[in-house]
Amino acid sequence: MNSAGPFNEPSREAAPATPVAVAFICDRHYVVPTAVAIASLLHHRHRDTRYEIYIVAADPSADLGILGAFDAPGATIHLVEAPAGKYAGLPDAFHVTSAACLKFDLPHLLPHLDKVLYLDGDVLVREDLRALYETGLGDRPAAAVRDIGLDDNALGIPDYFNAGVMLLNLKQLREEGAPAALEEMRRTRTDLTYMDQDCSNILFAGRVRLLPMRYNCFYSIFLRLKRRYPVRRINRFFGTSYPTLEALGEDAAILHLAGHDKPWLYFDSVSTPLWDRYRALSPASSFRLRRRSIRLRPIGTFARYLHRHGPAAAAGLARRKLLALLRPSSPARG
Repeated sequence: MNSAGPFNEPSREAAPATPVAVAFICDRHYVVPTAVAIASLLHHRHRDTRYEIYIVAADPSADLGILGAFDAPGATIHLVEAPAGKYAGLPDAFHVTSAACLKFDLPHLLPHLDKVLYLDGDVLVREDLRALYETGLGDRPAAAVRDIGLDDNALGIPDYFNAGVMLLNLKQLREEGAPAALEEMRRTRTDLTYMDQDCSNILFAGRVRLLPMRYNCFYSIFLRLKRRYPVRRINRFFGTSYPTLEALGEDAAILHLAGHDKPWLYFDSVSTPLWDRYRALSPASSFRLRRRSIRLRPIGTFARYLHRHGPAAAAGLARRKLLALLRPSSPARG
């Protein structure tokens, strides 16, 4: 981007403020999404906010060059090398890879910081994040948003939070030896489902400052699964009073594009139009994406299941899916 890019704002004299430290973890699959997330972060930057953006390289083979190509006042991007292949032996969980476990190492990878705002690469930032960054933590290890989809979680943890947006108290985490404890838990416990997220919830249980839902809003999931997540259920869970889902989306400071329907994979995802607008502001704007229709996803999923498990198992799966479609729908919970 040149100096006349979309992130420039008129300069003015202002008292220097503490930089807002933001961290991403990026492997080769998330270079373009992370570039778009950073573009959205910078687009909504207030002129007096300075961002120090740390990108942890989870994959030595990934070309992260475009992530350092932002030419934006008020922001500096730092590429941070992670221990190569440290978590490579761990199995992936759903669409989350073992690279997510590098969150455990942030206190040591960023030893000069007392706190950092961690963001997943599948987010869109919709406002300046200084207010979020200045949230007081005291001796709490983190601040995060409750996960409405895992309220009734297998671990029995009340106020189970989503780890896609976390304000991390790095100083506290170093003092209590959290990185080693989290790593050991992930390597030794076989009953955990959600990669790094379960570990953080177990270790931080009862000590997390809960943030308003607008700082980690699953708007695309809410739109796609309206029957499961009517606005009255969302309001009851988070203590909010949004009149409509659209009002909830408009108020979101950070949209988390969680779930399988990623806009860089599907041209007809509910979040694709908005994501594309931010992509146009990023160094990844000229990258050609090989997107397909979300409507064809079940075919691809079935083909992979057939390949892995054979015709008999695939026929059984198809039968169960057909019966589920013919079964009368139950009313949405909540």
